[in-house]
Order: sequence, then C-alpha cells, then structure tokens
Amino acid sequence: MPARDTKQEEETDTAWQRYKQNFSNDPDRDAILYLALVFVFLAYALVALFADLIVAHLLPECTLAPDTREFQNVLYDSNPCLEVRYPGLLFITRREAEQLRRVLCSIVLGSIIGYERR
Repeated sequence: MPARDTKQEEETDTAWQRYKQNFSNDPDRDAILYLALVFVFLAYALVALFADLIVAHLLPECTLAPDTREFQNVLYDSNPCLEVRYPGLLFITRREAEQLRRVLCSIVLGSIIGYERR
C-alpha cells in the first residue's frame, strides 16, 4: 500500500509541477493566485446563474416600496429590490447578477463562434 501512496504523490507532484511551468516570474505565488481567481470566478458565475433560485428560496422577500417615478424608457425596471446587496448572492445585486449572466452568455457564444471559424 505505501508504494501506491508514493506513486499517487508523485503523480500529484508532477501535475503541480507541470501546472507551475506556465508561470515564469514567481511560479508558486502566481499558480496559487491564478487558482484562487479561477475559484472566485466560478463562485460568482454559479451565483449569477442561479441568482433567481437563490433569491426565491433562500433569501427573505424584499419589502422596499416600488419607485413611482415615470421614465422615458418604458422597458427600464425601476424596482428598488434589484439594487439590494444580499450576502447569499456574494454581495452582488440582482441587477448585477443579470448582467453577469449576459456576459457569461456572450463569452460562451463568442467562444463557440470563434471555434467554428477556426
């Protein structure tokens, strides 16, 4: 059994070493920083994708009074609850989550189009 553990450790070490080869300045620091940024991005992406479910099932309802002002743009949603920062949404607003969903959709569709043109 110890031989398998050593082999698994060697495989892990070699994978980490191969990963660190992508960084030239300070490989240890840059690799850890890059992984942390990837995890933060994934956390916010998942929260943005499921923001409506999180707000509907896990967070209390917003009790702010609706905005009664008239705007020239009739499609503008002036709901003040869209501007409330929730801890369950990693302190982003519902409007920001919607914008993040649109950016993620643009990235995915742009990647598909770019790959298709290659």
